[in-house]
Amino acid sequence: MIKNIAAAVCSLVLFSCAALSAVAKEKFGVPIMTVDEVRPGMKGYGLTVFKGAEPEKFDIEVVAVIKKWRTGNDLIIVRCSGKNLEFTGIAAGMSGSPMYIDDRLIGALAYGWYWPKEAIAGVQPIEHMFELWEMPEAKGSAGKAQESGRSAAPFSFLNLRGEETTAALKEIKRLLGAGGPASNSGPERAGGVDLAPIATPVATSGIEGAGASLLSDLLLSRNMTPVSGGGAAGAAGSPGINDLKPGSVLGSPLMRGDLRAAAIGTVTVRHGDRILGFGHPFFNEGPNTIPLSGGEIFHFMSTLNWTFKIGAVGDVLGSITDDRLPAISGKIGLMPEFFPVEINVSDASTGYSAKYDFEVARIRDIDASLMFGAVSTALERASLQSEVTAKVTVSGRLEGYDRPFVFEDVFAQPPGSVYFAPMFYLADLLYNPFRKVDIKDVRFDIELSRESKSCEISGVNLVSSKFRPGDIVKAAVKLKPHNAEEFMSEIEFAIPRDARPGPLTIEFEGGASFSGAPTAAAPENFDQYFDTILKWIPQNTLSVKFIYPELGLALGGFEVNGLPKSMEASVNKSLATTQKPFPRYERSTLKTDYVVSGRRQIVVNIEKEY
Repeated sequence: MIKNIAAAVCSLVLFSCAALSAVAKEKFGVPIMTVDEVRPGMKGYGLTVFKGAEPEKFDIEVVAVIKKWRTGNDLIIVRCSGKNLEFTGIAAGMSGSPMYIDDRLIGALAYGWYWPKEAIAGVQPIEHMFELWEMPEAKGSAGKAQESGRSAAPFSFLNLRGEETTAALKEIKRLLGAGGPASNSGPERAGGVDLAPIATPVATSGIEGAGASLLSDLLLSRNMTPVSGGGAAGAAGSPGINDLKPGSVLGSPLMRGDLRAAAIGTVTVRHGDRILGFGHPFFNEGPNTIPLSGGEIFHFMSTLNWTFKIGAVGDVLGSITDDRLPAISGKIGLMPEFFPVEINVSDASTGYSAKYDFEVARIRDIDASLMFGAVSTALERASLQSEVTAKVTVSGRLEGYDRPFVFEDVFAQPPGSVYFAPMFYLADLLYNPFRKVDIKDVRFDIELSRESKSCEISGVNLVSSKFRPGDIVKAAVKLKPHNAEEFMSEIEFAIPRDARPGPLTIEFEGGASFSGAPTAAAPENFDQYFDTILKWIPQNTLSVKFIYPELGLALGGFEVNGLPKSMEASVNKSLATTQKPFPRYERSTLKTDYVVSGRRQIVVNIEKEY
């Protein structure tokens, strides 16, 4: 009797332990197998979309379990087979594909090698991915994107106004953060044996030429690879586009409308209105509101050096709210923010005109990259020749700032590039050193002329070398256009009424020969920075600058002119190098029909007034 009771108790204990174990192996209603339970040789299956929107099974076998692989986390190595994966290999866009053993989720397909001869990949263990759901909800994840620290020196982009295309493109890529480590599963990788996140394909529609080249480099540095395709999901009537179930397409529309760009990955697990996917970072920006959607796949495209999914995304269904090393987490129903962009291009000489309306997701750094690509594409479609002039007007508003902006400038090619120039003013606002800036709306109006209206100042003649304060001076400025004969342009300007007797230097300078900054005082807050850009001197101006013997000083973002001689020595000694006084000056500008470069100086004598 006692033996029977003991046996019953043991059975009950064993049953209870088994029950507790079963409970411990389920999270968020999902049966899971932890990495400690996974052994080489175990077999199972994965889910991903090969065509359409319905996930399909493929076979997996565990090759190895790597302990403490990166940042203390483990990694599971699996061999994939079936659905032609032995031929195609692992495809960009499979990131997040859920992997199961005994119908228990072990993790997400996430890592791979370049040039593999086998369909072998790394699996992010599911317990690492669930860490995103176990953290307290990050402050700001349900609102606007957190500041990601745009980094560029003040006015870096405007200083590129006169650069030719290749030099400008190289510097733009550097300023926007291109040049980082590329993915190991994209076409640009030349070799190497690193195990790295599987590339995320970005399906683009309408982005071409110089814009595509720029966008490609910017995305590659973020483990994303642009592929032609895009369009809107659902055109073929595929059911399940918006299901967002394990194995479904997890899309992220970054730009939508006449021009499109959308990232494609895979859903790992869904719990109510929450989604986990990718198994690696997207932008690695932490709390955010990045657009989230479903989608469909048109084809598994296999080339000689890589394989990727060709597809399109559906309607925005929510937001990716957290973006970290183990995974991305999303929430259905929490809608992200887009801002409208309008680009108008016209060419009076050919009658060409085009209008592009689209929206860009408000994602710091990526929004600027997408607009650079869009603007240069719009200009490329206008069939620009080697010689062209573009009059550019950029207007719009910023979120939470009550002052609208309007920038006007003229760019010529040669000497510089017009492909990226319309973005320079806006980019310097976005990358300002003072505050986070989000665009509310923006419009680009670009008028083209099929000739390079650029010229250089080759000489200046004055009717006299002696003047009194307030005199009206007539000057003949010699201008040498690009590929044309030199001509004279007569201008008038007044000698400042406060000019002191003695020598006065007059400098004639083209708007394309200096940075264009309207003041020598560096801005010390955002309002001053905004004013400086609004007053930036266009390239189609001829500047007449009066340079005085006495000094001026920048204090509090403003110019203080006419320092007494008695103060100059003490001020020079006490100030930092970046705050040294500068020669006092006054400037007047005259608009021309040309992008003007070059500089000439003339010294005149100011006589006393009687």
